[in-house]
Amino acid sequence: MILPPPTKIPPSFPKKVTLPNFHCQITVPSDFEHISKVINHFNYLFQPVDIVGDRLDRLVLSLSEAANNALEHGNKFNQEKTTCISMRLCKNYLVIRVEDQGDGFNWRAIDMEKLPDVTKPNGRGLFLINKFMDKMIFNDKGNQVTMLKCLGKATSFQIQISTRGKMILARLLGVFDRENAKLFRTAWNSWISKGYIQVVVVLKNLEVLTNSGVRELLNLSRCLSEKGGGMRLCNTNDVINRSDCKAGPLKLFAEFDDTEGAIKEIKHFQTRPIPPR
Repeated sequence: MILPPPTKIPPSFPKKVTLPNFHCQITVPSDFEHISKVINHFNYLFQPVDIVGDRLDRLVLSLSEAANNALEHGNKFNQEKTTCISMRLCKNYLVIRVEDQGDGFNWRAIDMEKLPDVTKPNGRGLFLINKFMDKMIFNDKGNQVTMLKCLGKATSFQIQISTRGKMILARLLGVFDRENAKLFRTAWNSWISKGYIQVVVVLKNLEVLTNSGVRELLNLSRCLSEKGGGMRLCNTNDVINRSDCKAGPLKLFAEFDDTEGAIKEIKHFQTRPIPPR
């Protein structure tokens, strides 16, 4: 059954999901009434979207837990602070980001896999988000959480590879975080061992790029340079605009929107100086 639209729709929210690419963002005051309106409207928006299917209840619960954490633990109900909520549906991925204006917290000290103490009023939110979403990524400060859900047959990280002579064309999809940086390193070590020292990396379909992902791209560039090869990046600005990462080092590389243009130029590629680790 499709629910009727909420009686009070936030004015900055769209009235329907447009495919294949959908994005919306809203900033709300620190009170339960505004947070509830956003959550209810999210529920209404995504009910007709076939690719979401029976995952909707868990997605709504994850958004609710993250938003209420931002309100209560982040902004501490301070009416002068706001919570920013953004959602993006692109192909087979749904990305939800919640950011508050609080001091953050040490998320590294929390075991997200540990079953919370049911006798305590707090502690269940992060556990549930970790279970229901495929990825949960915090910024360094701990006042922003990015949640990713893979829809359809998507996985949280993919490397699609094709070759052009002795050149690798690698398209990255999903989330490029610390865990998946290890998978990427295994892949590019394999390429180099087989004699591929020219690499074009396409970031267009990458949903989230973290600092660990940036560092791994720089590691690949250094290694290729030492072997007499090089790397080009495509669609860098696209992923920077939707990620929370220190993107400065990526500016060392020319921005290419055209994959064929990057492939053509890399034949004459010489890396710019890369700062020491």
